[in-house]
Amino acid sequence: MKHLLIPVALAAALSAGAASPIAAAPARQVVSHAALGKGTVTLWQQGSRLGVTIDRAAFASLPAKETRVDLVTNRAPFRLVEIDWHPHGHPPKGIYTVPHFDAHFYVIPKSERDAIAFAAPGTAAKAPDAIVPMGYMTDGTVEPQMGMHYVSPAEPEFHGKPFMATQIWGYNKGHLAFVEAMFSLKFVDAKASWSQAVAQPKKTVAGLPRMMSVTRNASGGEDIVLSMP
Repeated sequence: MKHLLIPVALAAALSAGAASPIAAAPARQVVSHAALGKGTVTLWQQGSRLGVTIDRAAFASLPAKETRVDLVTNRAPFRLVEIDWHPHGHPPKGIYTVPHFDAHFYVIPKSERDAIAFAAPGTAAKAPDAIVPMGYMTDGTVEPQMGMHYVSPAEPEFHGKPFMATQIWGYNKGHLAFVEAMFSLKFVDAKASWSQAVAQPKKTVAGLPRMMSVTRNASGGEDIVLSMP
């Protein structure tokens, strides 16, 4: 995203006075992985959760230039997960011009993502209101190989607070292209935790997640997780 206008359960059942065995959590299944710096970005699914882990080695060796990592998935409705590292951030100035990550979860295939061309504000049709979360706004720019980004102007970074983590929605030619978790290096360095309900437009794609989170894991990396219905 480069231009914007303003953006787990432990259960125990008791029977006859004794705790019954606790069912094991679903195993985490690795879908794909790729290099980032001297570390690894891993796409995985675990039960109803789809997540990406950026490991500690990657954070210790982040590239000095903008870097994209693509991870293909068939976990419906998602087709592709893209992790972007922006060492200098991107516009709008003073909001997102800080080192940060964009984690795009695309519902379109990589071929369609790659074919998205730049369009200046006012030259491309915006998404219909029914498929945009209420209150989300865009300046109308279509970013190449991404789409048209929408953000809630109620986010803290638009009200004098430092940018930490934010939910973004993206569209291409009037239909949903991705949902995104965007988070700053300051958020990572602070070992912060963020979880937010995924906005639900009046009309949306079946199977979209209900929760989005970014949290520090036990190995010192970060997990970006979408929890499905």
